[in-house]
Amino acid sequence: MPDAGQLTLLLGTIAIIAPFGLVALLGLPSLVGMPLTERATDRACRALIAIGLLAMLGVLGFMLGTGERHIVINLGNLVSIP
Repeated sequence: MPDAGQLTLLLGTIAIIAPFGLVALLGLPSLVGMPLTERATDRACRALIAIGLLAMLGVLGFMLGTGERHIVINLGNLVSIP
């Protein structure tokens, strides 16, 4: 069973990845010439926005419950300057 820190890290990562997943889910089919139907687009938007919101509410609950106000979510280096 993960501890509170690992759970918060997981929820924070989900909250960050959900919007990118939505952009990919809506954009990639359009790029290959097979856009999603309006119903599929609606369901994808509702689902991924709800997932991101619930994940952020979980992080907020953890922050308010423990008093910790700084949570680092390291996803790597976007730019590396030698």
